[in-house]
Amino acid sequence: MFTISAIQTLTFVLVGNSILGIQGMNLAYWLVLFTTACFANMLGLNISASFNSAVTIYILIPFLVIPQLLLSGVIVKFDKLNPVITLQTSVPVVGEVMTSRWAYEALAVHQFKNNAFEKQFFDVDRELKHAEFKKNFWLSKLKEKLSSTKNNLDKEDKKEVIEDNLILLRNEIEAELQRNPTIKYQQLENLFPEKITQHVIKETENYFYELNGHYLQLYKAANQKKDALATKLNADSTSKAIFIEMKNDYTNDALSDFVKNKNDLNRILELDGHLYQKIDPIYLQPKGFRAHFYAPVKLVFGMKIPTFWFNTIIIWLMSISLMVSLYFDWLKKVINGIGKLMEKVANKTPIH
Repeated sequence: MFTISAIQTLTFVLVGNSILGIQGMNLAYWLVLFTTACFANMLGLNISASFNSAVTIYILIPFLVIPQLLLSGVIVKFDKLNPVITLQTSVPVVGEVMTSRWAYEALAVHQFKNNAFEKQFFDVDRELKHAEFKKNFWLSKLKEKLSSTKNNLDKEDKKEVIEDNLILLRNEIEAELQRNPTIKYQQLENLFPEKITQHVIKETENYFYELNGHYLQLYKAANQKKDALATKLNADSTSKAIFIEMKNDYTNDALSDFVKNKNDLNRILELDGHLYQKIDPIYLQPKGFRAHFYAPVKLVFGMKIPTFWFNTIIIWLMSISLMVSLYFDWLKKVINGIGKLMEKVANKTPIH
């Protein structure tokens, strides 16, 4: 069965990628699609072994396939799902259990990050985008909160606004001091409603000014590095022709829009006293095991594992769990157990 899946997925990849003009990704596409097909095989075997009626299986198929489509992160963004099940900072649990999500994310991230053209610029682009976000969005939001606090400092009816502003400022500055201890700030303990003064606000403004200069320098350095790399790759007419050809062959604007989240108007999210980056998730390093969608790597016990390999391993682990389930007939036992439980409940229910 796996052999047939290997042949089918290989044929699909060779034909599909040649038609779509996807270059240099045949092996990666085949590995992910073959891995997904193996999972589908094991899921199908579990279903077949657990139900005696073919009609029941046919009815069940849409209930298995449709969630894979809707909750893959493509058709409906995870942060646009019902607030009860969604998470703004990472993939929600309903997405984590969808094989389609792991497969799609693996291919999307790998194709953008590791194609022959983009992989030359990815690291420097990550530095560039990080500095750009910090100075253009993150610092702007902090300055906005500080300005709001300054303007409402003596207004009794704005105490709640001031408190919320200071909570966010404390959280973000504390995190920044841990990431970037070279720029000192001595007023963190004074960012409380009962301690805030014009002097503290002035010191905070000076701190933001230094941070802006710091990230501006990082941005300029990354930009110069990228320009130098581009100049090197365009050293002569032949190199320039190769550069342009590679850019045309490997650049996928639609994919770029997806992994950079360009169509989302919210570049930064304020939530529970913290600020979260929404733009350019492909360049954003995850902070823990539960990562955001399109994360370039996954963090496991301090190790950074490329998303492509991590996601592929996850799908294989899901397939292995289904193999074990099939061997021990777990799904059939669960279904029979539920049936017996419902039968007992029905027998105990009095008939009026």
